[in-house]
Amino acid sequence: MPDIKDTVGDGGTNAVHDVAMVQMMLRAVKNAQNVPYFSADYTGAYTDAVKTAIIAFQTDKKLLPPPPAVGAPPPANAETKGLIALSSQTLAKLNQALPAKYAAATIIADTKTIYLAMDASAATASANAIGAKADLDAGFRGNVASLVNQVFQQQKIALTVTGDGWRRTFAQQAALSPAVTGAGPGESNHNYGKAVDIGFNHLNWIRGNGDIVKDNFWLSAGGMPATKQQAFWDARNNLANGLGIFPTHFGGDLIHLQAYDDAHVGYANSLAGLLNSVTVKNMKWQAAPAHPNKYKNDFGLGGAKFVVGTAREIWAGTAQVKKADLVTALNAKLVKDNTFKLFTFFGVTPAPNQTPPVPPWKEADIKDTYLVKIKGDLQADFAAAGTNWPSWKPLP
Repeated sequence: MPDIKDTVGDGGTNAVHDVAMVQMMLRAVKNAQNVPYFSADYTGAYTDAVKTAIIAFQTDKKLLPPPPAVGAPPPANAETKGLIALSSQTLAKLNQALPAKYAAATIIADTKTIYLAMDASAATASANAIGAKADLDAGFRGNVASLVNQVFQQQKIALTVTGDGWRRTFAQQAALSPAVTGAGPGESNHNYGKAVDIGFNHLNWIRGNGDIVKDNFWLSAGGMPATKQQAFWDARNNLANGLGIFPTHFGGDLIHLQAYDDAHVGYANSLAGLLNSVTVKNMKWQAAPAHPNKYKNDFGLGGAKFVVGTAREIWAGTAQVKKADLVTALNAKLVKDNTFKLFTFFGVTPAPNQTPPVPPWKEADIKDTYLVKIKGDLQADFAAAGTNWPSWKPLP
């Protein structure tokens, strides 16, 4: 049953959520001439038109006592003209007259959009589905399930995770468009079971004119204004923050929640740390802060590191390995180790009478096949990181 939290009307508290609810009810309820008592869209703003509508409803329902005799006290439990209180007859009569389709109408405090309370069974099913996901981090999994329960208890909304909003493999992350996510393979909390995309699927909200709209996970299918959408996300996030769950700083990804605050974790540094811990090619990795979203690598030569591309490029085998960088690294290795062999390093079997190029090596000595080999080695380390994702640790 629709309710208010405080008084609405002349001299009332007139909180935005209460005014919106009364406006919606007075628009949905019609008088004997089949005309709504309140003819405008509900907005949450108290106006003279709202007062007039309340008085008209009270008058039609004979809720207002006749003027008392001079000096006589007002009748006991008399309704106040133009005012609706929590336990008032005016509110009770409004609920009796309200069409059944609005019976589950509710609203979040300090917001302006009314919606229909969802079923408890949907929230229970969602929390259970989250709890059953073994590849989600155990602590994070428990916190998200608690969030679903808290949101339903306080807001009567059943949050649910999208079909692809669970843990993602590196390959699944790489397949996403950069327009969808700014994170490449290994750069998202999703890749480590520490993020979900959880939203408002099947939420029925009420337009200003009283129409009921069933929306999607993102609240983007029914024409809800952006400011109203944000109010729902903010309400979800306020509860999430209390559970140690955070939205991402990536613009527009409102549905995403994760185990860490982006301000305190360097995802490129964290991925580089994982790569260093699982390398199969004895390579050394480092984030390249001067080159946003790119990484540096020593090619397995133990010297300086060079920019080799983005996570997406490296994963795809299209790393940006330059002959000039490779020559520099090879010659530096030879200075440290005069037994170092070019052909051995690249796995080249020389043809009869073929001798390796004489050092110091030049770019002309670097064959395209050598670049392909290094790109493959870089890609192999990324594959190892994808397999060993539980070893990931957040780094600043």
